[in-house]
Amino acid sequence: MPNDQTWTTTWTTRIPPSYTAPFGCAELHAVAFRPNDDRGGQRHSVIVNIPETPDDAIRHAFAMTNRLRARMVFLCNTRRQARQVAERATKQLPEHSRIAIERAIADMWGPLT
Repeated sequence: MPNDQTWTTTWTTRIPPSYTAPFGCAELHAVAFRPNDDRGGQRHSVIVNIPETPDDAIRHAFAMTNRLRARMVFLCNTRRQARQVAERATKQLPEHSRIAIERAIADMWGPLT
């Protein structure tokens, strides 16, 4: 699927409260992208906290993700932040596709395992 078709308003972004509640976090949203050639296994990952990360650091994270062909996960406080960063990432990661957060959890990659 071409990258420009990977963003939709129907993505689930909320990490299950069973994962976050033990850490005192009532709500946390995540948006995950993987390189189009990702077939599982170990791989570099770049994790960005939204809104805490400054914009210049986010630009650097995009560049690093593209250079390393890494997985990328954004952790957000709200669904709105997740939607906005997904739109931006879809444009900035031309060789990546968005992956459902449930899939990332099931595949046991990134900070969600």
